[in-house]
Amino acid sequence: MITTSTTTPETSLTRQEMVPDTILRELAEGDPMRAMGTISEEHQAMLAMYLPEICGELLAHRRAAEAQAPAPSRLPSFLRRAAAWIGAVPAAA
Repeated sequence: MITTSTTTPETSLTRQEMVPDTILRELAEGDPMRAMGTISEEHQAMLAMYLPEICGELLAHRRAAEAQAPAPSRLPSFLRRAAAWIGAVPAAA
């Protein structure tokens, strides 16, 4: 008996490979049936397959954006007052 071992190197998928843009576009399109609360079996399958990756990417993007945004206390005082006025950050004392 001859056995051979074939190993496939693990590679990370790109974002495009995980959730293709064509899938994102199709899910983003307005659909009258979906607007009425009916989701086709095809879209149900797509959501079941891709929704975890979509949510993970969105959460990662939000965390990265939060890390880059200046903290409200570091904003100049006029920006703090403006942000407090529109309710974006608490008013400074």
